[in-house]
Amino acid sequence: MAENKSDALVTSAEAAFLTGLSAYFGFPVPPTFAKNVVAATSSLVVAALTVPTAWLEGVAVRLRADAEAKAKVAGGAVPIALETIAADQELGRRATMHLGGRMLREQTNREAVAKQTLEEIRVNPPREDATAAIDEDWLDMFARHAETKTNDEMRAYFARILAGEIRKPGSFSPATLEVLARLTPDLASLFQQFCNISATIGDDSEPCVLCAPYGAPGANALEPLGFSYSQICRLQDAGLVRSDFTSYKVFPSAFLAFVPLVLAGAPVPLVSDKPHDELQRELAGRGERQSCLNFSRAGEEIRQIVHMTPNTLYAAKFIEWAGKHGMRPKPSP
Repeated sequence: MAENKSDALVTSAEAAFLTGLSAYFGFPVPPTFAKNVVAATSSLVVAALTVPTAWLEGVAVRLRADAEAKAKVAGGAVPIALETIAADQELGRRATMHLGGRMLREQTNREAVAKQTLEEIRVNPPREDATAAIDEDWLDMFARHAETKTNDEMRAYFARILAGEIRKPGSFSPATLEVLARLTPDLASLFQQFCNISATIGDDSEPCVLCAPYGAPGANALEPLGFSYSQICRLQDAGLVRSDFTSYKVFPSAFLAFVPLVLAGAPVPLVSDKPHDELQRELAGRGERQSCLNFSRAGEEIRQIVHMTPNTLYAAKFIEWAGKHGMRPKPSP
């Protein structure tokens, strides 16, 4: 009887939280998705299985003022620590203050990422419920990396990653977290620019940078776009781009007029001006090598959360290259 009562209380609490979470986001929150939100924010905010309602309601306000927290460290933790470090009280005081300061910074960073994650979910609601629970080991690794991020741009990257993992657990590998954790703001900016010249071609879900309009990337052909040999090497060293300057895809140029081409998230529909017989012969052939740069797995996964805008210089050069192969932009209807 007591067990049933306990179960009922848990169910009631979960139902109340689900209602509160839906009210907070402004849309009905699916149950598994809601549990992932709870697990994710709990790993960043509190060491518990539920997130305090007060935190959700006042997410934009710090849970603890810095002054109050520092006072607690100075007034409570320091004397206790000093009592246990009689040999060197000054060393103990410095060590305790250092630890307290680090804990405050880490908590501030984690809560900032949690806040941005909730805002990311609010702006981009889930289209369907999550199919699995988010992995606890993954969350633990994520929290340890997130707590080191003080830069707003890097926090935004982490927030989008966490929101994506909440929606679809398994979308981002632990290796991707390690790569993201090592990125500096300037390298993250360089990668975003790289994504702005990347594309997906046809049914191939793996994005790439089609270098054919410019030439071999190893010969500094992409330097006009800001991607000299050394800059590409930086992306390769960071684990974002595969370390092969001689990669290529094999297809007839006219193939691009018959398959979806999406440049930095924007469709680029093409049509061919070649005679039908010539097109048939070209499409039936093996095609030609088209130079390209490929993303690493981590690069592909991080590209999913990058806000891309097609590079206008690259887009113009691509259209020029397509024109030399008998293709032109498809007229708008």
